[in-house]
Amino acid sequence: MEDAVEFETKSMGKVYIQDEIGELVIRTPDGQIIGNVSYRQIEGPDERFSDDEHLITNIYIDGPNKSKAYLRQGIGRKCMQILNEYGYTVTARQHFGNVLDDGSHLTENAPGFFNKMVEEGLVFWTD
Repeated sequence: MEDAVEFETKSMGKVYIQDEIGELVIRTPDGQIIGNVSYRQIEGPDERFSDDEHLITNIYIDGPNKSKAYLRQGIGRKCMQILNEYGYTVTARQHFGNVLDDGSHLTENAPGFFNKMVEEGLVFWTD
């Protein structure tokens, strides 16, 4: 998988994370898509940041057939680290469960996940 980041999960083996412009796609070694992180650039910096924001609009890591086998394997955190390594200011909205006019929609495990990522300084809340 060309240009993909190889990541060793806690107990599910290797996965590959590929940036496909606006989303990080997560695949198994055999190429099966098990999840993605969608984001979009918000031009014009928030006064708190020195650069544009990259807003997470959707994240899922359901695994094959929505088995959820790949949850809590460190994949989401690795995706946030990759976006930070790009130099992006990664943001998320706290309006969980509702699809907002900007397309952001965080449900299920996402609220707890993003609270943890904010605590770790990998993501910032935005309005």
